[in-house]
Amino acid sequence: MQNLKYTNEFFFFLAGCGHTGSTIISRFFGSHEQIYYVPRESGILLANRYHIVESLMDEFVEQKLYLKKKYILEKTPRHIWHFDYARKIFPNNFFIVSIRNPISTLISLKKRYQSWENALQRVRDDTVMCIRQLYHEDVTPVLFELFTHKPTEYFDYSFQSFNLKASKTMLNFYKNKLEYNKVGHNYIYNDHVERRIKQINSPIKIYEGIHNAFENDEIDEAIKRINQDKLAKRIFNDLKEILKQDTFISNNVNFLSEWNF
Repeated sequence: MQNLKYTNEFFFFLAGCGHTGSTIISRFFGSHEQIYYVPRESGILLANRYHIVESLMDEFVEQKLYLKKKYILEKTPRHIWHFDYARKIFPNNFFIVSIRNPISTLISLKKRYQSWENALQRVRDDTVMCIRQLYHEDVTPVLFELFTHKPTEYFDYSFQSFNLKASKTMLNFYKNKLEYNKVGHNYIYNDHVERRIKQINSPIKIYEGIHNAFENDEIDEAIKRINQDKLAKRIFNDLKEILKQDTFISNNVNFLSEWNF
């Protein structure tokens, strides 16, 4: 077991399936005056980062202290597979899981992978990990579509146990331009990162329905793929039922009305 020196640091980990809005959610949440937002996916919990966990922590804590923040927020979608590990090496944690309509997530990932099969496998597998984590009391879900309509209210609900409140100025987060994916004085830059840079430096785009986001043939194909995969259909329906138990989502349950498969 790693023996870390920063046992008093408090981490907010935000993760979930890729393409579920985690970038814009974390950017907004991380704009709070008491939160240091790590401006890249550090992968600190991943197996191939095992040997540099402490150096990453050194970096995060140095920046947190320099900026006079209290908490550290890190977003790496793949961390949804590693929350249990985080609980072991970081004693002070709170976990946020980004959720999006699986139909939208599937279409978006298909564009990235250029494969319906690979996209569906990613959404299906990551959703199982989300479901497992949502049974823990230290985990809260954030439904992307609902978040775009009520970002400040969602922040207040998610961080109520820490007595953190969103300010109206947080909605102007995009005016404070960030150098996303900066590592020291170097940049890791590609098309995927370019899209992320644009996202974190743009205002929140209000969700106006799946048919305003994607073409009808894309939606029909995604629904067909889900219906043909009995396991995926069960997983997504199970997630939908779990989300209905969340107080904030249950009070806005209409945002689950498009989960039709």
